[in-house]
Amino acid sequence: MTPSRANLAFLVVILAAQLLVGLGLLDRRASRPALTPPPSHAVALASALGDGEFFFRGGVMRMMTIGVTGGELVPMRELDYGDLTGWFSLLDSFDPRSLTVPYLAAYWYGFTPNTPDARYIIDYLLSRATFDAKHGWRWRVQAMYLAKHRLGDLELALSIAEDLAARDDPEAPYWVEHMPAFMLEGLGEREAALILLMSIMESTPDMSDDERDALNRAIERLNDEEPSGETR
Repeated sequence: MTPSRANLAFLVVILAAQLLVGLGLLDRRASRPALTPPPSHAVALASALGDGEFFFRGGVMRMMTIGVTGGELVPMRELDYGDLTGWFSLLDSFDPRSLTVPYLAAYWYGFTPNTPDARYIIDYLLSRATFDAKHGWRWRVQAMYLAKHRLGDLELALSIAEDLAARDDPEAPYWVEHMPAFMLEGLGEREAALILLMSIMESTPDMSDDERDALNRAIERLNDEEPSGETR
């Protein structure tokens, strides 16, 4: 057999082997859980050879791809939210200035189909707010929103609103002082969405023109809707 034919035969064998292995893995499920309990701060730091920022970045990537393991997609409702929010707090301890983790918690994991799990996210956001002087009001507002519209717990939402108003936070927009009144009036989805959009507008003066235009269009659309959800 000539060298060229031998190389071709070797390539065919390798490709056939890859095909067989791929077919054998089609029905194989992930052999490890999608999420494990978070390690201690010391163990986490040691695993990153003392580089806390490296651990933080790797952990954030993991939080963004939880459930995608070994070709299997694990539904959000099957995650252990106690472990999940434990990871959030651990990552915050390595980089408390980053907003990535609370944003993931508030705007992704907070909308789990397993409604009771939203309470874990609420507790995490309230904990995060205690050491985030600049954005703490934002996490309290989001926790209040989840309490009202995800848990249907008006009493909890009112408690968060009263705490928010009593803090007199210089970083917070003026309307937070009126949140208890909104809660007592039984705030609807449309009004809640308007408040959240306007808070983003007021608290982010350096946003791009495109982002501001998009938010303005969303606010105008909500203002044109009747409380029932029908447009005028």
